[in-house]
Amino acid sequence: VALAGNTPVVGADKDGPNGPFSGSAYIFRKTEDPRSNKGQTRWVEEAKIYPDDGGEAQYFGYDVDIDANGVTVVISSWKDGAVTKPATEEKATKTEQIGAVYTFTRADDLGGNGEGSWRQQAKIIAEDRELGDRFGNSVSINDEGDTLLVGAYHDDERRGSAYLFRRGVGGDAASWMQTMKLRADDVNAVEEFAFQVVLDGTGAAISEVKDVDNGYEAGAAHVYDIDKCIS
Repeated sequence: VALAGNTPVVGADKDGPNGPFSGSAYIFRKTEDPRSNKGQTRWVEEAKIYPDDGGEAQYFGYDVDIDANGVTVVISSWKDGAVTKPATEEKATKTEQIGAVYTFTRADDLGGNGEGSWRQQAKIIAEDRELGDRFGNSVSINDEGDTLLVGAYHDDERRGSAYLFRRGVGGDAASWMQTMKLRADDVNAVEEFAFQVVLDGTGAAISEVKDVDNGYEAGAAHVYDIDKCIS
């Protein structure tokens, strides 16, 4: 769940609009209740969204975020691009996840009309994507809606990585460009850096849930200055 003012977005990653566990997200809006004469408010469903290329077992809606203006929504689909290995390789069928992130924007922000209309803006994937990365297990967008941080905690033998994207680079307001891949200096295999990521102002906090510096799987958090990362 993520909230911006009177606009919450709720992920439903096991919903099935495009097949079992394809996933969806719901956007709500707080409005005056016309049935009340005391100025009471109520929550109404504004939109149900899912990706244009949605398919089964993609778990779209696993993590969600929204910018401060309630204009851009970011939704992860961490099993996007799933590939099934032949059963003979491991004596059982195993699915590896690549992952993707989708952005949606209010139609009026893209030149449309009508409140409550949302459309897919972009599908974002890592430049060096590989099977099993779980790109999109965690997402965070800044208040202005032009910087996005995405966790991929299974990247590189579960060392984990976080990816930074900027919108509007090159003049295209709907285009997102990968500008940085963040790694912890001291991370080891299976320590799962970027299990959770958060953007706040010019700072970013990234978890490393199985860091062992202070004990077995004690965990750690890494803080970055985003301005320096994108300069």
